[in-house]
Amino acid sequence: MLPKLSYIVPAYNAENTLTTFFEKIYAVDMPQDEFEVIVVDDCSTDSTWNLLEEYAAKYPNIVILHQEHNQRQGAARNRAIAVAKGEYITCADIDDWVEQGIVDALKEALHLKVDVLICQTQFVSNTGQKVYLHLDKDEHRVLTGEQFLNEHYHWHIPGAPWGYLIRREYMMRDYVPFVENRFHEDNDWILRIVYNAKVVKVDTTLIYSYIENQVSTIHSNTSIRMADEVHAAYRIFLFLESLPDSSKPFIDACREDRSYTVDNYVSRLWKTPDGRYIDFYRRLEKEGIEGCLNLGDIHVYSGMTKFMLKFPNVSTVLLYTIAPLARLLKHLRNK
Repeated sequence: MLPKLSYIVPAYNAENTLTTFFEKIYAVDMPQDEFEVIVVDDCSTDSTWNLLEEYAAKYPNIVILHQEHNQRQGAARNRAIAVAKGEYITCADIDDWVEQGIVDALKEALHLKVDVLICQTQFVSNTGQKVYLHLDKDEHRVLTGEQFLNEHYHWHIPGAPWGYLIRREYMMRDYVPFVENRFHEDNDWILRIVYNAKVVKVDTTLIYSYIENQVSTIHSNTSIRMADEVHAAYRIFLFLESLPDSSKPFIDACREDRSYTVDNYVSRLWKTPDGRYIDFYRRLEKEGIEGCLNLGDIHVYSGMTKFMLKFPNVSTVLLYTIAPLARLLKHLRNK
């Protein structure tokens, strides 16, 4: 019998969180033959692989795969999705928790045969404080993905791939994989998944907890991570260009929103502590730079952002010349 649910889980140097992750999953009241946990070890340098082997020996519904080279979460998820057998898939990170509500959410997804079920998630701080992240409104209708995004794009829906139950048959029909070897690989992926779905439903049941982790890559304010955030916006701009006029409410709202993201990261590049400005522009690539300039909402961008996108070479020289002094003056002013 094929499982009803596949968990897609990247893992990198997860020895400190892996045990709690599995404890949470197996505390959920779901028979083990109804789900599988596919974990891809992305070339960890700690004891993650050894621990995974121990858990795989204990639980027959755990599938473990090993990457020979670190390719980040996008590649790991693509590999796991390729071997998944569940009727539905859901993504999880190995430093977070799966919640009991996923049982009821899965029942609803199976009953309605939805392509995408959008569920509630929460943030859990280091002090134990819990705050809902998404879905502060109700939507009881069953909609197409286009209808949902036209009407509700400005909802705070999960931007990461966790928080969703996605029907595998639908997803694999015209599958567009996660971009690989980049951070923020999921920003455009989840929008495509939701938009292309024929049957979308909102379920406010809590299924996932995002756990505060100060050493996570999402907290690292580096030139490379900032470039990848901007590149994700560029990929979204490209996606928006492919959509029909019937999606104009979503297109306009999303373009404006992602343009603010570009402006935020480009205009504060000088603040990055690593100061790798050449690497920022190389990482963003010429197509990303020109795409953000030509496809984004130019009215959103500050003068600094417009200049830095239009004249990357001059901006790089100025950044290396002026930014260290500006950061020093800011530091002295704040002392």
